[in-house]
Amino acid sequence: MQRMGRFEAKVRIPRGTGAFPATWLMPETGGWPYDGGEIDVMEARDAADEVYQTYHHGKCYQASSGAEIDADGPGACADAGGTSVHLDKGFTVDERASDEFWSRDHLFAVEWTTDRLDFYVNDVHTGTITVGTAANAVAGTPAGLTSFASDNFPTAAFYWILNHSTWVAEPHWTTFGPQTLHIDYVRNYVACGTDNGEYCPEGGVFVEGTGCVDGEFVRPSPCRPNDRPCVNGGVADGARCRVWTFAPGDLNGAVPGYWIVTEGDAPGVYYAATGAGCSYGGVQVGDGCRLAAFPDDLVEVGVAYAIDSSADPPGVFYTPDFRD
Repeated sequence: MQRMGRFEAKVRIPRGTGAFPATWLMPETGGWPYDGGEIDVMEARDAADEVYQTYHHGKCYQASSGAEIDADGPGACADAGGTSVHLDKGFTVDERASDEFWSRDHLFAVEWTTDRLDFYVNDVHTGTITVGTAANAVAGTPAGLTSFASDNFPTAAFYWILNHSTWVAEPHWTTFGPQTLHIDYVRNYVACGTDNGEYCPEGGVFVEGTGCVDGEFVRPSPCRPNDRPCVNGGVADGARCRVWTFAPGDLNGAVPGYWIVTEGDAPGVYYAATGAGCSYGGVQVGDGCRLAAFPDDLVEVGVAYAIDSSADPPGVFYTPDFRD
């Protein structure tokens, strides 16, 4: 459990009738949704063509006067003779390429500070909720209770729930198939303070936009900005992300074509084997010759990788998706 910070989950959501995956946060204090609220970092439904990022809370009030009643949940509100109202505010995020949400991993995140919630998909900012933001509420709710105030903004520490639910109507029972929510990782971050040692625990002096400068060396800082374009691995190289660099001479212009394998037991860069076997180097795997053997965690299913032999140096690249 953690109070404030950045909360992120890298997942590949399922698609199918009744699918309802979610990665969300609930407060240790309970009392849903009044006592701390609920933060939905990601929810999706059957078609998997859009995701939802939402904050929920609630209020209790006296119907005759409109005055707020202190209660920690709808049950307590009813016991006090009050009327319960559910407040929510969220953002619907459409996929930007066909089938992208269920065919490959995406990074879903929220950054929570004292009076602000910022939501992200692949580190693209998708929406903000602050103290004072107007919430969705049923008609007739007293005007003073329809916005998020400091007392119905997150206050307690929150914990993760990662789940996949289904509800399938009877006509679809016979065609219902397996659905899997793939979870790569879940991570929480806390904000760094003002101590240079936090920014550069391995030494050096932190320089914004550069990292930890230590003489002629520059190390990355664990206090990273939230703009990380290469969420599917690799390092930024212009508008692309470089995941592999070839040594001089690795790529041979006489080879008709190279391709990349991301799945199975032998990911890597391949070219077609001939009757002479792997005459341009590498090891034969099936009908292909694996020129470069990738570590299992280097490449990801569904990401469109490309070999660029004209780059300096040549390498394997992809263009980050879901970017503005």
